Amino acid sequence: RSGGYVLDQPGYDFSAVYQYIYGNIYYEVQNDYYVFPDSDARYLSNADISGMSAQELCYGKNEIYARHGRKFKSDELQMYFNSKSWYVPSIEPTAFNDENMLNEVERYNTKLISKYEK
Repeated sequence: RSGGYVLDQPGYDFSAVYQYIYGNIYYEVQNDYYVFPDSDARYLSNADISGMSAQELCYGKNEIYARHGRKFKSDELQMYFNSKSWYVPSIEPTAFNDENMLNEVERYNTKLISKYEK
């Protein structure tokens, strides 16, 4: 018995439970994704970026900063990154320095994404 229901009764369909459990896990994984998973190690191309919405570009650019623990002045960005399991906010926006904290690939990618945001 589980929660008052007999799971091995004739006609019981476990697929609904399976779909509920694994559907929620799938949602959680999808909700915790990166816009550009390898933007810290690979130069993005125009093809990677073209066709993306302004919001996707904004999140994609700022995830580069978020990976380094940068906090955000924007409530929307702060709430978005707070929802990510990988995000550990530790550096105030005014203390964050692109030249010292981002690698060459990340600096290139933030500039490229910025061109598309306009």
